[in-house]
Amino acid sequence: MRLLKGICTSTNIFFRVNTTIFVPNATKYIIQMQKLKLIILSISIIALTVACEKEEPYDKVCGGHRNNSSQINDNDLRNMFFKNNTYWVFVDSINSQVDSVYVNYSGLGTMSDIRNNTYQIYSISTTWGTYTIVPGGLFYGVTGNVGSGENIYSSINTIVLDSIFVYDKYYYDVHKTTYSPYNSEVSSIYYINSEFGFIRRDVIHASSGILSKKFLMRKNIVR
Repeated sequence: MRLLKGICTSTNIFFRVNTTIFVPNATKYIIQMQKLKLIILSISIIALTVACEKEEPYDKVCGGHRNNSSQINDNDLRNMFFKNNTYWVFVDSINSQVDSVYVNYSGLGTMSDIRNNTYQIYSISTTWGTYTIVPGGLFYGVTGNVGSGENIYSSINTIVLDSIFVYDKYYYDVHKTTYSPYNSEVSSIYYINSEFGFIRRDVIHASSGILSKKFLMRKNIVR
C-alpha cells in the first residue's frame, strides 16, 4: 500500500490521515486506467474507420464524395446521344471546301475517380475526334480520367445564343464556346445545340488569324 499524503497510522484497508484520502493498490489502479485509455482509443479508431467507409453524400471525416454514382439525367444532354451513321456536312466559307464528319462509334460507359465515385459517360467518336458526354456537359479531349478534357457544351461554361443563321437557316438555343488546347496556337470555336449537334466550327491561329469557318450544310441525325 502507498500513502499519498501525510503519515499512515493504521493497516486497515481505508486510512484517515488528517483530511487526506489514502488510495490502496495505486499501481494496480494506474494499470487499469492505462487499459481503459487503450480501449477508448481502439473504439475511436473503429468509429473513424466506419465513418470513412460509410456511404455519405459528402464525407466530412475523410474529405470529398465517396461511393456515389452519377447518371446523365439532363434531357438536353441525352438528346445528344448521337449514334452510328450520324453525319454532318460542312462547307468552309474561307476556301469553299466541303468537310464531312461521321460518327463511327458511340456508346455508354463509366469512369471512376480515386474515391470510387462512378460517372456515366456517352462517347461519340467522329472524324473530328472523340467527344464525351458526362453528367456535367459535353467535353472534348477526355483521356479517361475524371477532370480531363474541356467543356464545350453546358448550361454553365458556355455562351448561349438565342438564334444564329448558318448557311440557309436559323438555329436556336445555340451554345458557343472556345476550345484552346494546352500549349497550342490553334483554337476552335464551337457552335452547338442539342437538336442538331455541331452547327458551326471556326478554327483560329493565334498569329495568323482565322484559318477556316465551317458552316453546317446538311446532316443526318440518328439517335
